[in-house]
Amino acid sequence: MIFSEGEYKTDIGRYFLINSLNVDVNNIEQLKSLAARIREDYPAVPHQQIDKSDVIIVK
Repeated sequence: MIFSEGEYKTDIGRYFLINSLNVDVNNIEQLKSLAARIREDYPAVPHQQIDKSDVIIVK
């Protein structure tokens, strides 16, 4: 997920663990909704934030 922060709107990548949620990762609308909620509530989100180095992309 990308956040634009600061005076110059620098893009900051943040990663969250969502595999334990009831989210269909193939449903783009559901993912967009989840991303919007995380952006709106950050940093008070119920999802565990993880380091980029811990991200594993599975296709």
